[in-house]
Amino acid sequence: MAGYHYLPTRIWVGFNVIDKLGDVVRRYGKNVVLLFSRSFARRYGYIDRLGRILKDAGISFKVYEGILPNPPSTQCNDLASRIRNLNIDAIVAFGGGSVIDAAKAISVVLSLGGSVEDYFYPNIVTEEILPVIAIPTTCGTGSEVTKYALITDVAKKKKAVIVGEPLIPKAALVDPQVLKHLPKKLLTWTVLDAFSHAIEAYMSKSANDFSDIYGLKALELITEVLSGDLKLSDDELLKLHLASTLAGMAINIAGTTLIHALGYYLTTHHDVHHGLSNALVMPYVLARNIRAISKVKVRKLTSLFNAKEGEEIMKRITKILDKLEIPNSISDVGVKVSEVDNYVEEVVSYKRNLDNNPISVDKKLIRDLVIEALKGRREFMKKF
Repeated sequence: MAGYHYLPTRIWVGFNVIDKLGDVVRRYGKNVVLLFSRSFARRYGYIDRLGRILKDAGISFKVYEGILPNPPSTQCNDLASRIRNLNIDAIVAFGGGSVIDAAKAISVVLSLGGSVEDYFYPNIVTEEILPVIAIPTTCGTGSEVTKYALITDVAKKKKAVIVGEPLIPKAALVDPQVLKHLPKKLLTWTVLDAFSHAIEAYMSKSANDFSDIYGLKALELITEVLSGDLKLSDDELLKLHLASTLAGMAINIAGTTLIHALGYYLTTHHDVHHGLSNALVMPYVLARNIRAISKVKVRKLTSLFNAKEGEEIMKRITKILDKLEIPNSISDVGVKVSEVDNYVEEVVSYKRNLDNNPISVDKKLIRDLVIEALKGRREFMKKF
């Protein structure tokens, strides 16, 4: 199977690797912008901490707080306009996937001109852009190593993506210390995002030997932690943060599939966290996709989940979702039967994800999946 793999990111993983930021930034210049979310970094002292590190390294910087979850295209355009005349050498993104993705989008506009909307897929970014240095504060998106920037298209009220190898951050500081500040529920949802990335990449049409290695290792680390008491020791936090990065490497090669296409609607229309959205629709898609992958790949999954056959893998995964108290049905997050038609039409528009799915996808299948998700996984699992 072999395949292609490109990763220009220098990666540091471990407690307090944040302290290396000054040395890392110096590789790219002496004038940067620091991007943060609305409150997390200030609440826990990271704005001051990163500022001191950069100041001690002789690096000038400007701070911008307030990156919104699922960053709107309008906000990215506005920030690019405000930053344009600062003559920066790089962007440092401290936050979850939203902050890192916003940094990528802003870098594209600063470097190549125009607006964020000009670069939405199916356009592909091929020209080099300002370096992005990522410090992920959640263990889910893997954006610190991916070529994707997920942005909310405000005009169309849907998820859009900017794609291209130049978007891959030049450096990533993966420090599990930051995970200690996350509420347990948020930590859980982000872990499930990484889980979704890993298993979707493993089953995708674009999977190759590289993505399989990354995906399986990420799944191994995640299931090892989630099978425990969830008290989350330092070692377990390190495993989860590393798993997120590995899963990011997997989707950077193999992409995501129908699970993400179904999950986007829940985020854009019901403000459901991206990782939770994926978890809510995961069982129904996996039950079908697992039948389409090779017996060799299924055997590797059965070994990893300590299962005897494919159907038992489903039981193991739903047991994890139950343990993590994931809602049973998408109706629990506000989806109504009256939305099914609109839901189906929006999912159809995510062609990049659907084309990458191991089984063909049409409107009937999507409708079946949405109806099953409305009835809930407990009802669905009675089939197994």
